[in-house]
Amino acid sequence: MPVVDVVSGQEYILEHFPEGYDYRKPKEPHRLDYSRKDNLIGYWQRAVDVFWAMEMCVKSGSIGISLGSAGVPCPGCLTTDVRVGLPAHYPETMPVAERSLLQGHIRLDAGENTPYFMRHDSICNDDHPTYGLGIFPDGVFSLVLANHVVEHIAAPLEQTLESWGRLLRSGGVMALVVPEHCPPRMDVFKIDPDHKHAWTAEQFLVEAQRVTSLEVIEHKLQDTRFSFVTVLRKR
Repeated sequence: MPVVDVVSGQEYILEHFPEGYDYRKPKEPHRLDYSRKDNLIGYWQRAVDVFWAMEMCVKSGSIGISLGSAGVPCPGCLTTDVRVGLPAHYPETMPVAERSLLQGHIRLDAGENTPYFMRHDSICNDDHPTYGLGIFPDGVFSLVLANHVVEHIAAPLEQTLESWGRLLRSGGVMALVVPEHCPPRMDVFKIDPDHKHAWTAEQFLVEAQRVTSLEVIEHKLQDTRFSFVTVLRKR
C-alpha cells in the first residue's frame, strides 16, 4: 500500500487523552465535558475510536483503518467512508469542529488529498461489503474501527465481519460501536431510515461469536444505553 505521508496527531490527542486513558474507566476529574456532543473527542462514542487507535497504532507505530465517517479520524488510521460512496470527512461537508482537528491520516497515491483528511473513493457498498477492499492485502492493518457503520451494511453480520477481519493481522483488533435496539425507547430503524439491521447488545454478541476467525474480547453497553461496544481480536 503506497503511503505518501503519515501524521500521527499524537500531541493533540494526548492533550485530551493522557497516557493511560481508558474509556472503560474514566478518570476524575474529567478532562472534558462529556455532555457536550460538539466535543467530538470527549463524546463516549468517539472516545472508543481514539483509545484503540492509541493502543494499537500509535504505541506500536503500525497502521489502522477507520471505516465510515461517523468516527473521529484517529492517529495512525486511514479514514474512509464505507457507507454512501462519498469521500470521508470531505472538508466542505464535515462539521467545522471536526475539520479543525489535526488528526492523523494516511494519504494514498490515488485520490485527491486534503491537508489533514484523506479523500478516497468508497471501499464498500451496502450489498457487497467486500467491494473495493481488495485494494488492501490480507493482514495489512493492526486495527479496524467501525463506529455506527455495521448497521448500515445490508449483508449478514457474519459476512461483513469476515470481510473486515481479513484486513487484520493476527492479534489485530476490530472495535465496533453499534446503536442499541430497544424499542420503544429507541428504535434503530426509526432513528435512521438507512439502517439495515437492528440488534440488542445480546443479539449482536451471539452473531459476532459465530465468526471463527475473530474472538470477542470486550462487549459493553454504554451507560446511557444508546450504543454498545464490541471489540474482537484476530485469531
